Amino acid sequence: RPDPNRLENPGGLLGDVIQLEVRNAAGVEGLAGEMTQYLTDLGFDVVEMGNWNQGMLQETVILDRIGNRGAVEQVAMALGVDSTRIQEELKPTWFLDASILIGSDFRSIKPFSDRFPQEPDQDNEEPE
Repeated sequence: RPDPNRLENPGGLLGDVIQLEVRNAAGVEGLAGEMTQYLTDLGFDVVEMGNWNQGMLQETVILDRIGNRGAVEQVAMALGVDSTRIQEELKPTWFLDASILIGSDFRSIKPFSDRFPQEPDQDNEEPE
């Protein structure tokens, strides 16, 4: 289970809980709200959510905003994604640990992967 508490606080952010922003970059209504509820239930502090206004993304990414790799890795664990999805894009004046940009691959990440099971590979199925 991911730990929503900061082990380090290089940006001097308030509180002990990892603070996040969630942005919908997939264009599918309701994703940011559902992700926010999921992360809040796990104990994370989502301080802002909404749509990403800089275009659609194919792949979900987690942006490290303060230089706290440990915190961002906990977020990756919560989403069930590999740490290769983490990018450093520091914005210390935003007072966040990380931004989550939900991409078009949202069906493969938590909490959505529970609702959208991966379909079998179509190429390996025998014709009926």
